[in-house]
Amino acid sequence: MFSASGAKKLGLQDEKLRKLELASEEALVNVISYAYSSDSSSKKLMIECPQRQGFFEVLIKDFGKPFDPIDLDVHVDTHLPIERRAIGGLGIFMIRQLLDEVSYQRVDDYNLLRMAIAL
Repeated sequence: MFSASGAKKLGLQDEKLRKLELASEEALVNVISYAYSSDSSSKKLMIECPQRQGFFEVLIKDFGKPFDPIDLDVHVDTHLPIERRAIGGLGIFMIRQLLDEVSYQRVDDYNLLRMAIAL
């Protein structure tokens, strides 16, 4: 996906790198788990880390079902014990909380999730 040493060379601090890694992992697990039907013959996923002034970005592009995690109404009661919380939504909640910017677009036949954290 992206190189931790490369991110550090650009000035990304360890704490922010851990946040970006966790958010990226959550987003990728969601795509792998839900974007494609089990009978889908072509499951394609692309990850890019373009450079942008002042930010480290991760772009996740998949050709699965349209899904906008930004528009999803997620309520996570972080005060409840884990065993009493509803299943689902925590990954999207974390992505939103951990990063400085998160955006989604459906472009032609693919989903594009853009995640960024300030350097």
